[in-house]
Amino acid sequence: MSRAQGVALSGGVAAAAAGLTLPAARSAPCSVPLRPAAEVVARATARAAHGPLILISRSGALRALAQLRAALPGVSVHYAVKACAENPLLAALAEAGCGFELASAGELPALAGVDVAPERLLCGNPVRAAAQTDALHAAGVRLFAVDSAEEVARTARAAPGARLLLRVAVPGVPSAEGRGAAPDAGPVSPSAAGSDAMAEPAWWPMRDTFGAAPEDVAAIVAAASDHQMDIAGACFHVGSQCTEPAAWVRGAHAAAAALQAARAAGHSANVLSLGGGFPVVLEGTCGPLTAGGTADHGDASPPAGPTGETPTVEAIGTALAPALAALPTGVQLLAEPGRYIVASAGVLLTRVTATRSHRGARWLQLDCGLHNGLIESARGLPYRIRPLRGSGARVVWRIAGPSCDGADVLPGEWLLPAGTAEGDWLAIDGAAAYAQSRASRFNGLPLPVTRVVD
Repeated sequence: MSRAQGVALSGGVAAAAAGLTLPAARSAPCSVPLRPAAEVVARATARAAHGPLILISRSGALRALAQLRAALPGVSVHYAVKACAENPLLAALAEAGCGFELASAGELPALAGVDVAPERLLCGNPVRAAAQTDALHAAGVRLFAVDSAEEVARTARAAPGARLLLRVAVPGVPSAEGRGAAPDAGPVSPSAAGSDAMAEPAWWPMRDTFGAAPEDVAAIVAAASDHQMDIAGACFHVGSQCTEPAAWVRGAHAAAAALQAARAAGHSANVLSLGGGFPVVLEGTCGPLTAGGTADHGDASPPAGPTGETPTVEAIGTALAPALAALPTGVQLLAEPGRYIVASAGVLLTRVTATRSHRGARWLQLDCGLHNGLIESARGLPYRIRPLRGSGARVVWRIAGPSCDGADVLPGEWLLPAGTAEGDWLAIDGAAAYAQSRASRFNGLPLPVTRVVD
C-alpha cells in the first residue's frame, strides 16, 4: 500500500466529487499496517485471478495467543476450531500448547495429523445430536458442555464415562429503556427479563439460546448424579465480539455458583471455562459511515450493535481478576477463543467485479458477499475495508456481493477512492475469522480460498 493511501480525506473535495453531503473529514483512513504484511498480500494478489482470498499470518495468530495468555495468567487456551479450521494454523497452535474446542464431529478432520492429546479437546456445543456426541466420544473427546437435564441424559447414553461442563447463561443488565431511571441497576437473571429490555454486550449474542438459568442448575446437577456422570465444572459464553468486560465478571459469578452447587452434590466441579467472545480491536478509520448527512439511499445504516470502545483483552483480564481470585483453590481455568486468535492475524481479500451508478448512489460489486464469506456483516460486525490501489479523494460507496440476492449488501456506506474500478482488490480487516466456515456456494459462487502464511 502506498504512503498516499494514508492521506486524510478532504471533506469538501470528496463531497463535491460524490455530489453528496458527507460527515466531517476523517483523518488517516486505513493507515494501520496490513496483517499479514503488505508485501505478502501483494504477492498473493498478483498470483490470484480472483477472490475471495483469506490470508492468515501464523506468527500473528501465535502473537494473539501469547497476548491472551499474558492477560489471563494460568488460563488453559482451547482454540475454537470453527473460527478457522485450516490444518497448518491448528498445527502451529497445538505446537504452542493450545488445546481445541469442537462444536461437532465434522470439525475432527481438520485436526488430522495435529499433535494434540485427546484430553486437550472439549466440545463446547451444549445441545447435540446423539450421533455427534457418539462420534466425538469415539475420537477421544471426554469433556462435553450441557445446559439441560435432557442433554445430560443424551450425553450419558452416547458418551458413557464422559465428564460434563454445566453451561450457565450470562446474566444481563437492563437497558436504559428497560429499567427507566435506574443507571446503577444490577444484573438480571436470564429468566427474569425479556431480551428486548436487556442491553446486549456482544455483536453476536447467545444469551437467549444457550445457558442454564440459576433456577435450572439444581435439576441439571441432579440429572448428572442420576446418570452417574461427573460434572467436571461450569462454563459460559458472553457472545461473540463482546465489548463489555463486566459481562465476563457476571458470567464468572454465575459459573462459580454452579460450581458450588455441583460440589455440594458430590461432583468434582474443578473447571471453569470463560468461553470465547474476546473481541478483536480493529484500529483505523476505514469502517462504514454511521453519522448523519449522507444521501438517502434507503436503509444504509449498519445494524445497531454494542456501544462504546472495544476493550483490549488486557482490560478484560483486569476486570476479571477479582472474581477469579475469589474462586475456590484448585479450580482450573479454560478459555475458548476463536475470533480473537484469527481476526487480527488475517485479512480477507476481495476483488471488485463491477461498478455502477444506481438510484443516485455509487455502487461496488465484490466477488465476496454475505453468502460466500461476509455473512457476519449482516449484524453490522465492525469490519474495516481498505483499497490496495488508489489514493486521493474518497467518496461514498454502497457495497454489494456477487449474488442475485437483494439482501447481499454490506450495511452502511463506505469511504473509498473515487477511482475504484473493476479489477481492484480490497482488503477487509476483521473478516478472516469465520468467513471460510460460514460461507456457502449459493448461486454457485466460489468459496474463499484460505492460505496460512508466515
